[in-house]
Amino acid sequence: MSTTSTRSPPKRIIRFHAKSRTGCVTCKKRRKKCDEVEPRCNNCRWRGLNCVWAKARDKQQGLTLYKPLSAPRPIPIDVASLRMIHHFGIATSASFCSDPRSVAMSSVAVPQLSWHNPHLLHAMLSFTALHLGRLYPTEPNWVHLASTHRRAAIDALPGAINLDSKFLTVGLFTMYTFSSSLASSPENIFSLMISFHNVWSPLEGHHRYRSPSFKILDPFVISSKVDSEMNTLGHLQRIYDFSMPSFESESEDLFNPDIRAAYKEAVEALYAAYPLSRMGYEAKSAVLWPAIFGRRFLTLVE
Repeated sequence: MSTTSTRSPPKRIIRFHAKSRTGCVTCKKRRKKCDEVEPRCNNCRWRGLNCVWAKARDKQQGLTLYKPLSAPRPIPIDVASLRMIHHFGIATSASFCSDPRSVAMSSVAVPQLSWHNPHLLHAMLSFTALHLGRLYPTEPNWVHLASTHRRAAIDALPGAINLDSKFLTVGLFTMYTFSSSLASSPENIFSLMISFHNVWSPLEGHHRYRSPSFKILDPFVISSKVDSEMNTLGHLQRIYDFSMPSFESESEDLFNPDIRAAYKEAVEALYAAYPLSRMGYEAKSAVLWPAIFGRRFLTLVE
Protein backbone atom coordinates (compact mmCIF):
# COMPACT_ATOMS: atom_id res chain seq x y z
CA MET A 1 0.00 0.00 0.00
CA SER A 2 1.54 3.19 -1.09
CA THR A 3 1.37 6.26 1.03
CA THR A 4 0.63 9.50 -0.62
CA SER A 5 2.68 12.40 0.72
CA THR A 6 0.70 15.56 1.22
CA ARG A 7 2.42 18.64 0.08
CA SER A 8 1.64 21.98 1.68
CA PRO A 9 0.61 24.69 -0.78
CA PRO A 10 3.37 27.07 -1.70
CA LYS A 11 3.53 30.12 0.50
CA ARG A 12 2.70 33.40 -1.08
CA ILE A 13 5.65 35.74 -1.12
CA ILE A 14 4.76 39.26 -0.09
CA ARG A 15 7.02 41.84 -1.57
CA PHE A 16 7.34 45.04 0.37
CA HIS A 17 8.01 48.28 -1.36
CA ALA A 18 8.37 51.80 -0.23
CA LYS A 19 5.29 53.89 -0.63
CA SER A 20 5.60 56.66 -3.11
CA ARG A 21 4.09 60.01 -2.29
CA THR A 22 4.96 61.54 -5.65
CA GLY A 23 3.54 59.00 -8.10
CA CYS A 24 0.60 59.47 -10.46
CA VAL A 25 -2.94 59.89 -9.14
CA THR A 26 -4.13 56.75 -11.00
CA CYS A 27 -1.67 54.46 -9.19
CA LYS A 28 -2.49 56.07 -5.85
CA LYS A 29 -6.19 55.33 -6.33
CA ARG A 30 -5.39 51.72 -7.33
CA ARG A 31 -2.92 51.46 -4.41
CA LYS A 32 -0.18 50.37 -6.75
CA LYS A 33 3.47 51.28 -6.71
CA CYS A 34 4.17 53.89 -9.36
CA ASP A 35 7.53 54.03 -11.11
CA GLU A 36 6.96 57.79 -11.51
CA VAL A 37 7.80 57.82 -15.22
CA GLU A 38 6.20 60.88 -16.76
CA PRO A 39 4.12 61.70 -18.70
CA ARG A 40 2.75 58.10 -18.51
CA CYS A 41 4.01 55.54 -15.99
CA ASN A 42 4.59 51.92 -17.03
CA ASN A 43 1.69 50.61 -14.89
CA CYS A 44 -0.81 52.78 -16.71
CA ARG A 45 0.80 52.14 -20.10
CA TRP A 46 0.68 48.34 -19.72
CA ARG A 47 -2.94 48.40 -18.58
CA GLY A 48 -4.09 51.04 -21.02
CA LEU A 49 -5.16 53.39 -18.26
CA ASN A 50 -5.31 57.14 -18.32
CA CYS A 51 -2.22 58.30 -16.36
CA VAL A 52 -3.21 61.35 -14.35
CA TRP A 53 -0.66 63.48 -12.52
CA ALA A 54 -1.20 66.06 -9.81
CA LYS A 55 -0.60 69.70 -10.65
CA ALA A 56 2.77 71.19 -9.77
CA ARG A 57 1.21 73.37 -7.04
CA ASP A 58 -0.46 70.35 -5.41
CA LYS A 59 2.83 68.47 -5.48
CA GLN A 60 4.60 71.34 -3.77
CA GLN A 61 1.94 71.49 -1.05
CA GLY A 62 2.27 67.76 -0.49
CA LEU A 63 6.01 68.04 -0.11
CA THR A 64 5.68 70.96 2.26
CA LEU A 65 3.53 68.92 4.64
CA TYR A 66 6.39 66.51 5.22
CA LYS A 67 9.14 69.09 5.44
CA PRO A 68 10.76 68.82 8.90
CA LEU A 69 10.67 71.83 11.16
CA SER A 70 13.95 73.68 11.40
CA ALA A 71 15.35 76.10 13.95
CA PRO A 72 15.59 79.79 13.03
CA ARG A 73 18.71 80.59 11.10
CA PRO A 74 21.34 82.48 13.08
CA ILE A 75 22.18 86.02 12.07
CA PRO A 76 25.14 86.21 9.63
CA ILE A 77 28.34 87.27 11.41
CA ASP A 78 31.59 88.74 10.11
CA VAL A 79 35.06 88.43 11.63
CA ALA A 80 34.94 91.80 13.41
CA SER A 81 31.63 90.87 15.02
CA LEU A 82 33.05 87.53 16.16
CA ARG A 83 35.91 89.38 17.81
CA MET A 84 33.45 91.68 19.58
CA ILE A 85 31.31 88.77 20.78
CA HIS A 86 34.43 87.13 22.18
CA HIS A 87 35.51 90.37 23.84
CA PHE A 88 32.06 90.80 25.40
CA GLY A 89 32.34 87.38 26.99
CA ILE A 90 35.83 87.84 28.42
CA ALA A 91 35.90 91.55 29.26
CA THR A 92 32.93 93.82 28.51
CA SER A 93 30.42 91.77 30.50
CA ALA A 94 32.66 92.22 33.56
CA SER A 95 32.52 96.01 33.20
CA PHE A 96 28.86 96.08 34.28
CA CYS A 97 29.49 94.64 37.69
CA SER A 98 32.06 92.84 39.79
CA ASP A 99 29.75 90.21 41.27
CA PRO A 100 31.13 86.86 39.99
CA ARG A 101 27.71 85.25 39.50
CA SER A 102 26.42 88.18 37.47
CA VAL A 103 29.54 88.26 35.30
CA ALA A 104 29.42 84.51 34.67
CA MET A 105 25.75 84.64 33.72
CA SER A 106 25.84 87.72 31.49
CA SER A 107 28.98 86.61 29.65
CA VAL A 108 27.17 83.50 28.38
CA ALA A 109 23.41 84.08 28.52
CA VAL A 110 23.34 87.49 26.82
CA PRO A 111 25.23 86.34 23.68
CA GLN A 112 23.08 83.20 23.52
CA LEU A 113 19.85 85.19 23.65
CA SER A 114 21.16 87.70 21.11
CA TRP A 115 21.76 85.04 18.47
CA HIS A 116 18.12 85.10 17.34
CA ASN A 117 17.30 88.66 18.49
CA PRO A 118 18.98 91.18 16.14
CA HIS A 119 18.24 94.23 18.30
CA LEU A 120 20.03 92.66 21.29
CA LEU A 121 22.92 91.45 19.14
CA HIS A 122 23.51 94.93 17.70
CA ALA A 123 23.16 96.55 21.14
CA MET A 124 25.71 94.12 22.57
CA LEU A 125 28.11 94.72 19.68
CA SER A 126 27.60 98.46 19.97
CA PHE A 127 28.58 98.67 23.62
CA THR A 128 31.44 96.20 23.14
CA ALA A 129 32.82 98.24 20.23
CA LEU A 130 32.65 101.34 22.43
CA HIS A 131 34.59 99.44 25.10
CA LEU A 132 37.21 98.39 22.56
CA GLY A 133 37.45 101.99 21.36
CA ARG A 134 38.33 103.06 24.91
CA LEU A 135 40.93 100.31 25.23
CA TYR A 136 42.47 100.92 21.80
CA PRO A 137 42.10 104.65 21.02
CA THR A 138 44.50 104.38 18.08
CA GLU A 139 41.98 102.17 16.26
CA PRO A 140 39.18 104.58 15.26
CA ASN A 141 37.18 101.88 13.52
CA TRP A 142 35.76 100.70 16.85
CA VAL A 143 33.96 103.98 17.52
CA HIS A 144 32.49 103.87 14.02
CA LEU A 145 31.29 100.29 14.57
CA ALA A 146 29.79 101.28 17.92
CA SER A 147 27.70 103.99 16.27
CA THR A 148 26.70 101.76 13.36
CA HIS A 149 25.53 98.88 15.56
CA ARG A 150 23.69 101.25 17.89
CA ARG A 151 21.70 102.61 14.97
CA ALA A 152 20.97 99.06 13.78
CA ALA A 153 19.77 98.11 17.27
CA ILE A 154 17.43 101.11 17.41
CA ASP A 155 16.01 100.26 13.98
CA ALA A 156 15.44 96.60 14.93
CA LEU A 157 13.95 97.21 18.39
CA PRO A 158 10.34 98.03 17.29
CA GLY A 159 10.00 94.55 15.80
CA ALA A 160 11.27 92.76 18.91
CA ILE A 161 9.05 90.08 20.45
CA ASN A 162 11.14 88.57 23.25
CA LEU A 163 10.60 90.74 26.33
CA ASP A 164 13.83 89.70 28.06
CA SER A 165 15.88 90.66 25.02
CA LYS A 166 14.11 94.04 24.85
CA PHE A 167 14.82 94.74 28.52
CA LEU A 168 18.48 93.79 28.08
CA THR A 169 18.71 96.02 25.01
CA VAL A 170 17.43 99.00 27.02
CA GLY A 171 20.05 98.21 29.66
CA LEU A 172 22.84 98.13 27.08
CA PHE A 173 21.61 101.41 25.59
CA THR A 174 21.78 102.90 29.08
CA MET A 175 25.35 101.76 29.64
CA TYR A 176 26.32 103.03 26.18
CA THR A 177 24.85 106.46 26.92
CA PHE A 178 26.46 106.56 30.37
CA SER A 179 29.90 105.65 29.05
CA SER A 180 29.90 107.90 25.98
CA SER A 181 28.44 110.95 27.77
CA LEU A 182 30.76 110.96 30.78
CA ALA A 183 33.75 110.38 28.53
CA SER A 184 32.99 113.61 26.66
CA SER A 185 32.30 115.70 29.78
CA PRO A 186 31.65 114.91 33.48
CA GLU A 187 29.22 117.84 33.51
CA ASN A 188 26.77 115.66 31.59
CA ILE A 189 25.92 113.81 34.81
CA PHE A 190 22.77 115.90 35.47
CA SER A 191 21.33 115.42 31.99
CA LEU A 192 22.17 111.72 32.32
CA MET A 193 20.22 111.42 35.55
CA ILE A 194 17.21 113.05 33.91
CA SER A 195 17.48 110.74 30.89
CA PHE A 196 17.82 107.62 33.06
CA HIS A 197 14.81 108.63 35.13
CA ASN A 198 12.65 109.14 32.04
CA VAL A 199 13.64 105.72 30.65
CA TRP A 200 13.66 103.54 33.76
CA SER A 201 11.04 105.06 36.04
CA PRO A 202 8.11 103.86 33.85
CA LEU A 203 9.55 100.32 33.90
CA GLU A 204 9.38 99.97 37.68
CA GLY A 205 6.72 97.43 38.54
CA HIS A 206 5.76 96.83 34.91
CA HIS A 207 8.40 94.35 33.81
CA ARG A 208 10.33 91.49 35.27
CA TYR A 209 12.60 89.12 33.44
CA ARG A 210 10.76 85.97 32.34
CA SER A 211 13.90 83.84 32.49
CA PRO A 212 15.11 83.22 36.07
CA SER A 213 18.73 83.43 34.91
CA PHE A 214 18.35 87.15 34.09
CA LYS A 215 16.75 88.23 37.36
CA ILE A 216 20.15 88.88 38.88
CA LEU A 217 20.52 91.75 36.36
CA ASP A 218 17.17 93.36 37.18
CA PRO A 219 17.88 96.74 38.82
CA PHE A 220 14.54 96.63 40.65
CA VAL A 221 15.37 93.35 42.40
CA ILE A 222 17.21 94.38 45.56
CA SER A 223 19.18 91.96 47.70
CA SER A 224 18.27 91.49 51.35
CA LYS A 225 21.86 92.43 52.18
CA VAL A 226 21.13 96.06 51.30
CA ASP A 227 19.74 96.80 54.76
CA SER A 228 23.07 96.01 56.38
CA GLU A 229 24.79 98.62 54.19
CA MET A 230 22.38 101.49 54.87
CA ASN A 231 24.25 102.69 57.94
CA THR A 232 26.99 104.09 55.70
CA LEU A 233 24.52 106.71 54.41
CA GLY A 234 22.81 107.57 57.66
CA HIS A 235 24.33 111.04 57.73
CA LEU A 236 22.36 112.01 54.61
CA GLN A 237 19.23 112.14 56.72
CA ARG A 238 20.49 115.47 58.04
CA ILE A 239 19.73 117.02 54.66
CA TYR A 240 15.98 117.01 55.26
CA ASP A 241 15.36 115.96 58.88
CA PHE A 242 15.04 118.91 61.28
CA SER A 243 15.08 116.55 64.24
CA MET A 244 18.69 115.58 63.59
CA PRO A 245 20.95 117.33 66.14
CA SER A 246 23.46 118.49 63.53
CA PHE A 247 20.92 119.69 60.98
CA GLU A 248 22.40 122.61 59.12
CA SER A 249 21.32 124.04 55.81
CA GLU A 250 22.20 127.18 53.96
CA SER A 251 19.22 126.74 51.65
CA GLU A 252 15.95 128.35 52.65
CA ASP A 253 14.20 126.04 50.17
CA LEU A 254 14.47 123.16 52.63
CA PHE A 255 12.01 124.94 54.90
CA ASN A 256 9.45 124.31 52.17
CA PRO A 257 7.75 121.00 53.14
CA ASP A 258 7.32 119.92 49.49
CA ILE A 259 10.99 120.41 48.70
CA ARG A 260 12.02 118.72 51.92
CA ALA A 261 9.78 115.74 51.03
CA ALA A 262 11.43 115.54 47.60
CA TYR A 263 14.88 115.42 49.20
CA LYS A 264 13.68 112.76 51.63
CA GLU A 265 12.42 110.57 48.77
CA ALA A 266 15.71 110.99 46.87
CA VAL A 267 17.81 110.13 49.92
CA GLU A 268 15.72 107.04 50.66
CA ALA A 269 16.19 105.98 47.03
CA LEU A 270 19.92 106.38 47.53
CA TYR A 271 19.68 104.14 50.60
CA ALA A 272 18.46 101.40 48.24
CA ALA A 273 20.77 102.08 45.29
CA TYR A 274 24.16 102.96 46.76
CA PRO A 275 24.75 99.72 48.72
CA LEU A 276 24.41 97.76 45.46
CA SER A 277 27.65 99.37 44.26
CA ARG A 278 29.42 97.98 47.33
CA MET A 279 28.05 94.49 46.70
CA GLY A 280 29.26 94.04 43.12
CA TYR A 281 26.19 95.40 41.30
CA GLU A 282 27.62 98.69 40.05
CA ALA A 283 25.46 99.01 36.92
CA LYS A 284 22.27 98.23 38.85
CA SER A 285 23.19 100.91 41.37
CA ALA A 286 23.75 103.51 38.64
CA VAL A 287 20.35 102.79 37.10
CA LEU A 288 18.26 102.29 40.23
CA TRP A 289 18.77 105.65 41.93
CA PRO A 290 17.59 107.87 39.03
CA ALA A 291 14.77 105.41 38.38
CA ILE A 292 13.25 105.82 41.84
CA PHE A 293 14.42 109.19 43.20
CA GLY A 294 11.05 110.75 42.39
CA ARG A 295 9.55 113.16 39.88
CA ARG A 296 9.64 116.13 42.28
CA PHE A 297 13.37 115.74 42.86
CA LEU A 298 13.83 115.54 39.09
CA THR A 299 12.27 118.97 38.66
CA LEU A 300 14.65 120.35 41.29
CA VAL A 301 17.62 118.91 39.41
CA GLU A 302 16.38 120.43 36.17
